[in-house]
Amino acid sequence: MPRIALATAIAAHALDEDLAPLQRALHAAGLVADVRAWDDPTVAWSRYDLVLLRSTWDYTMRFAEFMAWCERVATATRLLNPLDVVRWNTDKRYLAQLEAIGVPIVPSDFALPGDDAGAIVADVLAAHPDAPEIV
Repeated sequence: MPRIALATAIAAHALDEDLAPLQRALHAAGLVADVRAWDDPTVAWSRYDLVLLRSTWDYTMRFAEFMAWCERVATATRLLNPLDVVRWNTDKRYLAQLEAIGVPIVPSDFALPGDDAGAIVADVLAAHPDAPEIV
């Protein structure tokens, strides 16, 4: 029976509303699906047939550590998404690349290191005054 690890962050576990239904659906399909924190050093990732990135949302604060973990997992088992896709996806400017080839995306602006993030946020809020939220 295939074993799947659903990778999360400890702080995000309760915030990922889709995690429990996904786990139940995988169990109903006859798969073993365990929720595991990506930065838990006690997890033996090689015992899983697949590690699915779910809610590893704190990676932005510990990017180098997260990417090193992804590399270790990718050598121990199958990581979804593949490592090159994870690298591409962690820089959110990939959305602009998708938009450039015709993929619809949410309205997006991007801040680079050294940019005035406060000014960018102010511009976004001014351009989208009715938006219920921004990310």
